[in-house]
Amino acid sequence: MAIRILRAILRKWSSLEHRIACRWHKASCVLGASLDGCHLTLGEGVVFHIPVRVLGKGHVRIGDHVSFGRGPSRLRNRSAVTLYAGAENTIIRIGAGSFFNNDSGVTATCSVELGARGLIGDQVAILDSDFHDVDPALRYSSPGKSAPIVLADNV
Repeated sequence: MAIRILRAILRKWSSLEHRIACRWHKASCVLGASLDGCHLTLGEGVVFHIPVRVLGKGHVRIGDHVSFGRGPSRLRNRSAVTLYAGAENTIIRIGAGSFFNNDSGVTATCSVELGARGLIGDQVAILDSDFHDVDPALRYSSPGKSAPIVLADNV
């Protein structure tokens, strides 16, 4: 009997601890974006199971019921998702109901749009730029090519 009661107490504590962590991650994301100068728009019901860093000077729009992570990664030290919208005219849009797994990220210098109900796997990096030219003579002087990325719904 005592073991059952103890297990019930531990489950309730674990659930409370998880809810507090999710709220902390959300507050940290919003504050960090604001301090970095990024324009962040959150839809309803966005869940932050892990830290999400929003960086850059651009716009990041996160749709309704988007979920970030499954909790701390047991295999790696990092678990955060990073969304970097470089310049003021850069836009990252994440469709409603999408899911980002641990250690994933989006880096945009132009625009990245993810459709609704997208699933972004563990350690996926989506970049819309080469960030440097391939030609060795221009590698350090040219910013490289950049083009918008659009992923459809259910990708």
